[in-house]
Amino acid sequence: MLCAITDPGLANVACNAGTTNTDPADDFTSFTLTPTVENGSDTDTYTVTVSAGTITPVSGVYGTATDFQLQAGSAGGGRRHCYPTRWR
Repeated sequence: MLCAITDPGLANVACNAGTTNTDPADDFTSFTLTPTVENGSDTDTYTVTVSAGTITPVSGVYGTATDFQLQAGSAGGGRRHCYPTRWR
């Protein structure tokens, strides 16, 4: 059976001011994922890719809350799509 993410568990989406309050170039987006999986194990990991820019970290463990951060300048820089996918 194939593993499937049943709920990404998206929470705590925030726009962060970076190191300055007046320069949007260092503003970044952060969020938490706690995905649940069908036909998989809570010890399995997943990766996250984004449609533009970078994300840190690039992976997490199903059922465990993981905080992610997009690169500086990502807040207010248009929509970014994040894709959690089964890894192993």
